[in-house]
Amino acid sequence: MKQVLLTGIVLLMMVMGTRANTINPILIDQAGVHFQAVAVLDDRLLYEKTFEPTSGIDATTELWAFDPDTNQHRNLMTLSTRFGQRLRNYRVYQGAVYFNGDIDGSQGSGVWRTDLTAGGTVELPGAPGSIGLVISNDLLFTKQPVNSSDSHDYRLARVTSDGVAQFDLSVTAYLDGLHVCAFGPQHVVVLTTKPDDVTVISRYFNGEVVELTGLVPERFNLEVKSMFLVDHQCFIAVKQRNSSQLPEILRVNVDGGIQRYQDDPDIAAYRTQEFLTINGRVFGAGLAGFYRLDPTFQTIDLATELTDDYWGRSSFTGAQVFQDHIVVLETITADPPPRFLSFFDANLQRVESSVLIGNDRYFRPVQVYPTATNSLLKLDKDYQGLVQDLLVVPTAINAAGTLKYREIRIDQVVADPGSQVAYLNTTNNITQVKGIHAIEQQPTMGDQANGPWVDLSRERQGLVITKGQRADGSAYLFVTIYTFRNGQPLWLAGSANIENNQQTITMAISEYRGIDLFEQGNTPEQQAFGSLTMGFTGCDAMLAVIDYGDDTVALNLTRIDDVTFVDRCID
Repeated sequence: MKQVLLTGIVLLMMVMGTRANTINPILIDQAGVHFQAVAVLDDRLLYEKTFEPTSGIDATTELWAFDPDTNQHRNLMTLSTRFGQRLRNYRVYQGAVYFNGDIDGSQGSGVWRTDLTAGGTVELPGAPGSIGLVISNDLLFTKQPVNSSDSHDYRLARVTSDGVAQFDLSVTAYLDGLHVCAFGPQHVVVLTTKPDDVTVISRYFNGEVVELTGLVPERFNLEVKSMFLVDHQCFIAVKQRNSSQLPEILRVNVDGGIQRYQDDPDIAAYRTQEFLTINGRVFGAGLAGFYRLDPTFQTIDLATELTDDYWGRSSFTGAQVFQDHIVVLETITADPPPRFLSFFDANLQRVESSVLIGNDRYFRPVQVYPTATNSLLKLDKDYQGLVQDLLVVPTAINAAGTLKYREIRIDQVVADPGSQVAYLNTTNNITQVKGIHAIEQQPTMGDQANGPWVDLSRERQGLVITKGQRADGSAYLFVTIYTFRNGQPLWLAGSANIENNQQTITMAISEYRGIDLFEQGNTPEQQAFGSLTMGFTGCDAMLAVIDYGDDTVALNLTRIDDVTFVDRCID
């Protein structure tokens, strides 16, 4: 027993040291039950579990937490919702997750806070009808209707762990239209809506509201492309919704002064789409290239323009910040057009090795999801309604691998800069069944273990693993081991139940022998032999330890055929 325990600890330590990126299943939809990952807090997953209504439109939604360290699921609360509607606007803030949404089927039902424990999941006072949550300068804001009979008149409100306090400041009514630059708790810049539905940029300071008009034209139905705070300066790119016009690009300082960058001909020439920030410096991303503003944010001090070179590179789209670099989808003028993920450092120097992602013209702009240890880059292409995706996990700026689970489509990435683990909402391409998967640092003992494995140091010896599933949905692994004892063939086999996200597995194994061992319909002679413990040590590497009597045999296994799983794991 001591030998078995010691072996299990050693195996677990080796498995825990595995450094890879792989897609592991966590939850798969069942008949009438749907799962949706919504937030990550300290590697723990917050997810919704919704039950389809048996009649009418009312559904039951449960909020659950999953801990990958213990592989345990915890029910936090049960709500009544309209089927097809969800809680929304999940925000990780100061050690908790805040959210709001259509809890009782009305337009909004307040602001909730959870620390991912049942006792720590509460509705905050003073927040009836709140929708939208946004963080600026480590302050959390929402918006509330002035009264329940007018769903278009909203006021800005600040959220704390104690409750919600409303400002006397009108904000836009659009569900996705809450954007705030917060210089302080009582000093903010927001988009506000006037009684005639004209949208303007306003500054709220200690109870007084000032419309920042003049250089800033009034518009109907504005949307924000980017809005963030750097060194007591609020940078804004704002345009009329569904318009092909270039956005207004502005800077509002802490005193309310405005700089309209279109008035600078050098900046206007870049046809800016949005602002980016890296380590306190501000960059403009435009149709004609990138530029960096000087430390006073007045003028350009560095720029790179799009020029046709021998590669024929011709356009950038969807610039994002990635690991102190700018990453962009770059298209070469050709038919079909090759697409690259290209990286530029803070001095706007191109990093040499771009990542070729294909020559499909239907790729959408790149999306960046930071985690505590890395960042994920997600790209989608949509051709005639068929969405395909790639998930790129760079191990360095110019070295990236592509994760793709051939059977599933990645609908959404759920990640947080404070957590190492990222989660995916997925759809099976064949069955259309949805589920939740995780991007983790090692494969788990499930279908990724399927297939033949060999120990290259032991000639003609190895094992075959098969994952099975019963009618009730439970799963198991069946293992057959092919080895030798005293020069004679030794056949061992065993099975054990498995759960999603299980890192190691231990099972009892038996010896099978007899002249009719492989004859169909015959029952071979069986004798208890010992135990087998297995766990991944790499994408295509596994450690298997056989304990029998006082002896232990360790097999360093290599996958024989990795074609099926090659895209699901990157060492």
